[in-house]
Amino acid sequence: MSPELKQAVEERVALGHTKEQIAAELEAAGYDHESIEMIYASVTGVDQAATTNVQSLPRNRDLFKAAWGFMVSRLDLVAWLAVPSVALGVLTFLNTSDFATESLVQTVLSVIATIALFLFTIVVQVAVIYAALKHSKGETLTIKQGITWATNNFFGWIWLVLLTGLVIMGGWLLLIVPGIIAAVYVAFSQYVFVDEGGRGLAALQRSRQLVYGKFASVVWRMFVMTLFLVALYIPVAILAALILASVPEATATLITVVLEGLVSGFIGVLAAYYMTTIYQSLKLMPLVPVAPTSWYKVYAGSGVLFVIAIVGLTFAFMSALTELGDDMQTDTVPTAFQAEQAELDAEMQAELEAFQQQFQAEFESN
Repeated sequence: MSPELKQAVEERVALGHTKEQIAAELEAAGYDHESIEMIYASVTGVDQAATTNVQSLPRNRDLFKAAWGFMVSRLDLVAWLAVPSVALGVLTFLNTSDFATESLVQTVLSVIATIALFLFTIVVQVAVIYAALKHSKGETLTIKQGITWATNNFFGWIWLVLLTGLVIMGGWLLLIVPGIIAAVYVAFSQYVFVDEGGRGLAALQRSRQLVYGKFASVVWRMFVMTLFLVALYIPVAILAALILASVPEATATLITVVLEGLVSGFIGVLAAYYMTTIYQSLKLMPLVPVAPTSWYKVYAGSGVLFVIAIVGLTFAFMSALTELGDDMQTDTVPTAFQAEQAELDAEMQAELEAFQQQFQAEFESN
């Protein structure tokens, strides 16, 4: 066995790839079953149990390498993610530009198109995570299969996302730090939903169980991933500035919207596989016993109360503005007393002008 082949298999074992996935890749490269078994045994030193005792998470470099390889091999997923993002950006640009009209029909159609694109973006994002998880197990599926699965599980996914958002929001309301901690612990709840079928609060608890005892390692890798993904937008910002200096503002804005949509497609696929690899590695690491927490219910309840308060304050503010506008409009309508006073003022002004004219005529005649 060549050193290059041995190193390649060792890297995949370290990344948490299963024996089936490694075998599928070797088989695709032309190796037979007996050779695959020998290669795997010589690298791991044991048989199937070798991949069930990962002691640490993969390095950031290995995570990015695996994510980049997946993205390059699935540019179709990048395109599917980029298209609705670009369409939403272009639609927003048209609605806020000089081309926008006040037609009620066009406004309604624009709202419907925006909602449809937003929902389709969610479906594609779920499909990308589903494809990433399947790929990590050595399976390859089409985007159509991913979208079908995402559509069938759409409402369960939406409920999980809403619940996760409420838990994080409630944690932020409780002095911020609990919100940050909760966000890390529940970061893999969506992957639990797709991979294990966990739903609602059970998925959040399972994500916490996977992260518990490895919190610092997970935070560090998520932090590095965030910095890297943000850095990908820097070339777009520089290019947008250059374009703005050479073309009209409206054209530059439209080009920038398209570029941001394309970059969001790359970032979506990279982040999905990066997090998938961490998730699969966490599953292979020894679990630290931890009891389910009841705080997530408290956080979610706090989040619900906050949303209700915001909605209530918004309605109260809008109502106050409406009443103020009505009062101002009422003030502009003259009352009966004001009308009579205005009439008297007009008569006195007329008499004063007549007296001045008469006085001036007598003065001139003398």
